[in-house]
Amino acid sequence: AKGDGEWCPFKPGGLRQKTRPYVWFLAASDCQRTLHISHPGMPPIELYIRFLGDDNGEFSHEEIGLLSLYSLALVAYSLILGYNVYNYQRDVQRTERKASPISLLLIGVALEFLSITFNWIHLLISVSYTHLTLPTNR
Repeated sequence: AKGDGEWCPFKPGGLRQKTRPYVWFLAASDCQRTLHISHPGMPPIELYIRFLGDDNGEFSHEEIGLLSLYSLALVAYSLILGYNVYNYQRDVQRTERKASPISLLLIGVALEFLSITFNWIHLLISVSYTHLTLPTNR
């Protein structure tokens, strides 16, 4: 940001490496806390930093390809959970006994289904956010 509160043009940069994936860290700080003392009228500085991978996506190296894996897992767990709930309900009607060890297993499968669902939604949102373009000026 310029001193008058207006945004200056974005300055895109790149960092290339070919050996193996790395973890990069970035910090921006007014370590001596003197910037706003020497320039009291200066508005707060806001930084916009976006890290992209080789595929221009925001997934980390470990997350590449997980959306399709979670999609398959979501379908599989839906089928498993539906089949087991159906069998449990049929068993309860036949024996008229609701307390069984299967109910605890169904709760575990249902919680795992919820975990996979929330991870799948997170990855889906991340993929859709990746396709947004960088603003050129604010």
